[in-house]
Amino acid sequence: MQKFILILLTTILVTSCVPNTEKLDPTDPYEYTNRKIFEFNRKFDIIILKPVAKAYQTITPKVISKCISHAFLNLEEINTIANDILQLRPIYALEDSWRFILNSTLGAAGCFEVADKFDLEKRPQSFSMTLKTWGLKNGAYIVIPFLGASTTLNAIGLPLKYYVFDPIRFVDDYQLAIQALRVIDKRTLLFPLDAAIDNAFDPYV
Repeated sequence: MQKFILILLTTILVTSCVPNTEKLDPTDPYEYTNRKIFEFNRKFDIIILKPVAKAYQTITPKVISKCISHAFLNLEEINTIANDILQLRPIYALEDSWRFILNSTLGAAGCFEVADKFDLEKRPQSFSMTLKTWGLKNGAYIVIPFLGASTTLNAIGLPLKYYVFDPIRFVDDYQLAIQALRVIDKRTLLFPLDAAIDNAFDPYV
């Protein structure tokens, strides 16, 4: 976690300090550094992450991989509920809590999506959305090593998401394995976007 925070803060600091002699794009003022980090992330994906995700997709039965994906999405409801509370939205917090309870019980630990049948649709939330609710701006667009596209505001909330509101952190014996599985599972969900990026004239854009 200390390394993660160090990488995060270093990225924000570096992108804030790197000079750029070209005319700055107001939507991407740190493009020079962002592109360097983007290329690093892309090479890491091509060499390591994508092949591992492909192998996982090949050997894992679809019904099991779908169950795993739903289970990880269900765990994110805890982050959603926390941000509902921080935004002072008790009705949202209650609805999202019921959604988490229903999927965790009737849905077999989130393996199956049952809350939708009770008209409890998924409501994505993040700490950056909470900060925006209280008047803060998105900030500059940045690319974070390994994590990818973000904003300075979103980057501030990432340690809370992964360290404070992440229940996997409290799993002692298999935490690293579960976190690795979550990353691999999320990468498989992004396969449909690969063609658009790979065939783009400028993949960064």
